[in-house]
Amino acid sequence: WSNNRLIGSTRGYWGDVYKTGILVGETLGTFDPTAYTWQALSMGVWLETNKFLEMAGKVGNNPNIAALQALNIPCVEVGRADLKGSWSDGAGNSIDMTGTTYGMNNVIFFAPSTGGAPKIWATNQVSGGYAGNPVSAVVPLSGNGLSANFNVQQWDTINNKWLSTVTNGAGTYSGTGTMNGTTIQFNGAAAGTIGTGTFSGTGAGVVK
Repeated sequence: WSNNRLIGSTRGYWGDVYKTGILVGETLGTFDPTAYTWQALSMGVWLETNKFLEMAGKVGNNPNIAALQALNIPCVEVGRADLKGSWSDGAGNSIDMTGTTYGMNNVIFFAPSTGGAPKIWATNQVSGGYAGNPVSAVVPLSGNGLSANFNVQQWDTINNKWLSTVTNGAGTYSGTGTMNGTTIQFNGAAAGTIGTGTFSGTGAGVVK
């Protein structure tokens, strides 16, 4: 923010019913210190969560870390957490994200370089059991020193798709990687498909 110009980086996430992803780019603009006005635009790239994890070498057999680095997308793993919890409204509607299989598991935190601060997170292992209609559920998740709320926004049993936000993520991470002992805040989105008594999907978001 100098010489009548502003330059910044943009990191974000997106989610619709069924899919989630990350977006990374640049923000460029100008400002007029006399009129107290400014204008800017952002541009960048977005990647669906599974594609990003594949390019980062975490799933599949087609890594392309060089391409992610060329796009300034953080792709170095610095920590990994399993977040679990459950919710019930006492009226037959519930979500279970506990146990060995269920939860937001293998949430991977990525930094631009080894030992760097985490900037984004992603996982393709979001799953749970459910009963009734858990729309509007707020599931408190925790694990590895972190906690977050899993907020169900849409629950479409006709098309078998769901969408949630991940909010109020915070804590001091305890686990593997150079992020160990780091206090962070994180938010994001999760989405996927609904089965018979179960649901599964992906999640992604930003860290600060």
